[in-house]
Amino acid sequence: MQDPLQRPRALRFGIFEMDLDSEELRKNGLKLKLGGRAFRMLATIAERNGDVVTDEELQAQFWPGVIIEDYKHSLGNSLYDVRKALDDSARHPRYIQTLQRGYRFLVPVEFIPRSSANGNGSRASLTVSLLIEIRQELINTSACRDMALLLNRCKRLCNQDPSDPNVPDLQLLMADIELAISRSAVLDPGWANPTISNEVASLVFDDPNAVSIPDHFGGWKTIGLASESVLLVVEHSVCRENGQRVVQIHRVRRATPQERRFYEQTRN
Repeated sequence: MQDPLQRPRALRFGIFEMDLDSEELRKNGLKLKLGGRAFRMLATIAERNGDVVTDEELQAQFWPGVIIEDYKHSLGNSLYDVRKALDDSARHPRYIQTLQRGYRFLVPVEFIPRSSANGNGSRASLTVSLLIEIRQELINTSACRDMALLLNRCKRLCNQDPSDPNVPDLQLLMADIELAISRSAVLDPGWANPTISNEVASLVFDDPNAVSIPDHFGGWKTIGLASESVLLVVEHSVCRENGQRVVQIHRVRRATPQERRFYEQTRN
């Protein structure tokens, strides 16, 4: 068995972190329910960082010196718990690939050494491989909440060591994430307070059923569909610049239930 003092204190991959001492799995800082054999199985596979872990190795680790005829069934049960915690799929694996002779981890793993631990947890070094991992997470992520969490992680990394030579690359990555959020926030029904770009907001004015009403501040409020199911409210004013009528967008937000009813009534 590997000397615990020579093992990393924790492992990080994507939005997950594993504390090998306390056997805690966290997702975006929130503790998940995974322990015992399932946790240790995940740790064993993740620590190989892409190399195959065979069924025989896992049998020797969990049942040393014991002959179990159907140990693969027990391994399968533990792997089921692991996949459930990671929201992974055996048919379309994102984290763990099942092979004929064992298992392989599919995403890069960041090893957090014990010397980097402090009272607030581990400190991640900003490496090129970590930047690649974060960018891959961005490619695989479509939900705005996940993008926002990814952006928050980048900001924490940037603040840890502003003098790191890879910070400029991280800042460019953060700009890409912010752009992705602005483009897709309007399409995500679970996103409550998005920063929506003017380009997306302008789609409201293309809705033939959009309705504009004056607000209390001398401006206008236009209610319309930005997609087939997303109703937005664009707060704007109209002015003239160089003889041309110009629409200035001040704020874009989700329609309230009352505004949605009003829109439906006017459309009908």
